[in-house]
Amino acid sequence: MPPSYYAFEGGIQWGAVAVQLLLQDTIQFVMHLLEHKVDDLLGTRKWFYRRSHKPHHRFTNPKLFDAFNGSGPDTFCMILVPLFLTAHLVHTNVWSYMAFGSLYAN
Repeated sequence: MPPSYYAFEGGIQWGAVAVQLLLQDTIQFVMHLLEHKVDDLLGTRKWFYRRSHKPHHRFTNPKLFDAFNGSGPDTFCMILVPLFLTAHLVHTNVWSYMAFGSLYAN
């Protein structure tokens, strides 16, 4: 994590929290699109899609917690990459990061 995330000075910077939420959602959208399109771009006959994202689409009548039932590669692409990039692109204090994490998790 960037050093700014260990700073306890100040309170929640709501503007930074909003930027984090918007950036994370944008990156997640791009990753979702790429999971659908990367095989077309690489000519790999849906190899990556079938192993990463297709299990997510098996729910034809989804329930609330089905969103958390993804494969390892899908979780990496849709959760970990966006959170990592957001943390390294928006530098803020620990309080703002905790507010972002709480809002994002809920």
